Amino acid sequence: MQDETIQTVLGNYDCKKFLLQWNVTAFSFFDLLTLSDTIWIAQDNWIVQDIIPGQYVDISILPVDPFSIMGLETKLTDEVVSVKNEEPVLQSFTLEQNYPNPFNPSTTIRYSIPTSEFVTLKVYDVLGNEVATLVNEEKPAGSFEVNFSAVELSSGIYFYKLQVGSFIETKKMILLK
Repeated sequence: MQDETIQTVLGNYDCKKFLLQWNVTAFSFFDLLTLSDTIWIAQDNWIVQDIIPGQYVDISILPVDPFSIMGLETKLTDEVVSVKNEEPVLQSFTLEQNYPNPFNPSTTIRYSIPTSEFVTLKVYDVLGNEVATLVNEEKPAGSFEVNFSAVELSSGIYFYKLQVGSFIETKKMILLK
């Protein structure tokens, strides 16, 4: 699922894009038919790009008579004219939980900032001693990820702190060797 702006003859819509897969299965293990479809969902509108045609299925290798599957056609708005990828606008500061956690010997820390700011991301041990500075520079608005390697550190609980202007957030992580 991703955000996209859909331009139609009725105007532009901010949408979520979904890729769907339709399966028809026989005897709970044999796939007879697999079709893919793309759907964009906008507030108060459904925009379906693809039309799934009807299918005639003949599986004479099994003791089943040939049959037809009805197609699907759903168009609640006019044709899609174009699709443009659009980056989401960040509204607030976020500091995510590191992944994986517990970790050995490295982990990833993700954070987002809505405006260009000076960013500091530091790691501390349980006694409050600084053990690493991961970021200490001006960053543009956006989402970032930093890899932290603790090869030189011993097992235990550590804290990472993000400071951006007056925003400060700290999270706990566990190193298990």
